[in-house]
Amino acid sequence: MEEIINKTIIDHLGVAIFIMVAILVGIIAMTWWCANIYIKIKKVDSLPCEKHSEKMSLHDNAVSKLDTSISFLTKEIETAMRMMQQKDNKGEGFTQAQSPLSITTKGKDMIKHLSLDKMFDRNWPRIKELIESEVPEK
Repeated sequence: MEEIINKTIIDHLGVAIFIMVAILVGIIAMTWWCANIYIKIKKVDSLPCEKHSEKMSLHDNAVSKLDTSISFLTKEIETAMRMMQQKDNKGEGFTQAQSPLSITTKGKDMIKHLSLDKMFDRNWPRIKELIESEVPEK
């Protein structure tokens, strides 16, 4: 009798047990994989961590300071422009009155102080090209 049961198990249930074990291992592997994905997704909810939050805060402060500084400088420039227009002050001593215009020593000092001479040197090819293409009479 025992031999008949063993033979029946080996003949009919041997493959079924192997399939059941394979399915069970597959289910366990799939569950483990899903759990790892879930853990990674939950980590995203807690981002940024404290260390990075502090860095982001510092960056936000720096951007805010830059924005404030730019706004302040823009207002200062607008104020200076308005004052010069109100006084009808077109350079007050920076250029000579005769034609063609030439720069006075006070104007040259201001150009050096503002580093405009370096800017003109760097951009002279583009300036020259614009003059040649846009000015009808030379």
